[in-house]
Amino acid sequence: MKLQNAVIADVVSKRAKALRMLPIFGVLVLCVFAMAIRPACTRTEVSGSGDSMVRIRDEIRPIVSAGGDYPESVRAYFDHYGLGMGEGVRHRFGTFESGEWTLAGHVYTPGEYRETVILLHGYLNHCGQFRHLIRRLLDAGYAVAMYDMPGHGLSTGERAVIEDFSQYSDALGDFLEVVRGLAHGPYDVIGFSTGGTVAIDWLLTRDAEVFRRVVLAGPLVRSPGWQSSRAGARFYSSFTDTVPRIARKNCSDPAYLKFNKYSDMLHCRNVSLRWLLALYEWNDRMADRGPSACGVKVIQGTKDTTVSFKYNLAFIRRKFPAADVTLIEGGRHELFNEAEGLREKVLDAVVAYLGADESVADEDAEDLEDGRNGYATEGRTE
Repeated sequence: MKLQNAVIADVVSKRAKALRMLPIFGVLVLCVFAMAIRPACTRTEVSGSGDSMVRIRDEIRPIVSAGGDYPESVRAYFDHYGLGMGEGVRHRFGTFESGEWTLAGHVYTPGEYRETVILLHGYLNHCGQFRHLIRRLLDAGYAVAMYDMPGHGLSTGERAVIEDFSQYSDALGDFLEVVRGLAHGPYDVIGFSTGGTVAIDWLLTRDAEVFRRVVLAGPLVRSPGWQSSRAGARFYSSFTDTVPRIARKNCSDPAYLKFNKYSDMLHCRNVSLRWLLALYEWNDRMADRGPSACGVKVIQGTKDTTVSFKYNLAFIRRKFPAADVTLIEGGRHELFNEAEGLREKVLDAVVAYLGADESVADEDAEDLEDGRNGYATEGRTE
């Protein structure tokens, strides 16, 4: 009997120790997640441009009245991130209001274009990550519009913080209203990483018919070590609001990694635990959402360790049964900033999907409408 009691006591002790270690392990996982995201910084001064970048927020005008005569600080920003697209393209850059925030956005309109593509960047990132994608879309005959999300880039807001992911969709809706006055439709949307999360949220909770085509590139639904990081975040959010992050290789282009580490000064240094908690809550809400008949194109790298892409693809296939998935062999998370060979495969896949034959798109829409009716009678699948 004494031996049995001793064994029971030992088991209880080990389980108690394991429970005590869970928050610690969770924070370790959070740190790994933070490492996976990207190098970051909270300053707005860019190396080589002096004090001009510090003044940029004060010198940005509303986007609806913006023209080609930009102050030195704005021109330095364009040059630093390769956002100037040359002759033949009108580039409007300025601010617009969204709730409590003043957000910074861009609209590029060639002389003639078939439709307008809205770009949504990833967490801790900003519009500067899209220079290759912008150029390819403009060359293919599209107008391009994009903005820095709340708390990111040149937009206002507490750095990298959001209280509820629905606020990201609110900002997308506000930007869409601005874009409608500056560039004609139809409208498409490309969401990268957290931008993909925003696009998913829009399609499942807002007017999905606003967008003709939707591309999700390396979309974030869940991150690695989901359950452990969730426990750690809830525990440590009582003591701190951020987790420091460390640079990690998330593409195969050495030049981009070097720029990102040493010269990109519009990132944020820390992962916000409030942002993480909002992501967990968003996942809980989306679990109760039924499938959508919307067609989406998913482009995913097979070496992506920033997101739990196998879980995410399964989630997207449940919510969007008509989803078309393209895997980029060897691609990491930063698909639009990969080494040239991989990057060209990604850009080719995007342009091919957006430019699919219109008659085929109409037939697909009819099929999707039939599918929507079917889902309404069969109920939700998880």
